[in-house]
Amino acid sequence: MNNEPGMSLLPQWPIYLLTGLAVVIMAVSGYAELADPALLEYLVLEDGVLENLTAILLLLGGGFVFYRFFKNKKDKGIWWKVFHVVFGLTLWFGFAEEISWGQRIIGFDTPVFFQKHNKQYEVGIHNLTYGEFSVNRWIFSFGLSIGIGVYYLFFKILNERVKWIGNLTKELGAPIPKWNQTLILLASTILILFLNHDRKWEIFECIFVLVFMLTLYESEEG
Repeated sequence: MNNEPGMSLLPQWPIYLLTGLAVVIMAVSGYAELADPALLEYLVLEDGVLENLTAILLLLGGGFVFYRFFKNKKDKGIWWKVFHVVFGLTLWFGFAEEISWGQRIIGFDTPVFFQKHNKQYEVGIHNLTYGEFSVNRWIFSFGLSIGIGVYYLFFKILNERVKWIGNLTKELGAPIPKWNQTLILLASTILILFLNHDRKWEIFECIFVLVFMLTLYESEEG
């Protein structure tokens, strides 16, 4: 997303806030692993501070995408519009998954299908299981991890060196990660491998969403 001449720049404080939150979470998590198991347990708590932060960020991120959509749609092509609508809805889908589609807020009963196939017995797609197949393990963990790795390690290079990728990125207005964001994500990956807790990936999930929101915000509008 490349800034057009004369377009006003967005304020810088969200960049400092998102970066600072990611660094603080990594520092606190590392300290908790070394010296305070109770604190680590608090960080990964179901419906805890980090999970709620992840949900809020996804909600705001989707809103930011639609803000850009309505602000710039008159000057954009059909594929830019389709991409931004799908992108925004995907972030809101992630938000809905984080709050179990409102079940944790409203408190409605879990439908029979999800009682049978959701390993947490709640409404949500990412925790579905079918026999030995786990949606969370193979799609949201294995598959998404590969996607994240490729995106943050190689996408910027591919965008600059492969013409058709660069053209497609420009046409869609897709966000391009910066190396400072890649470094934060690499540092968080090393930290997570160091942590000793079954739910440690809740911490990585929050840091990743922080970094992705940073990527989205820092992307120059195209």
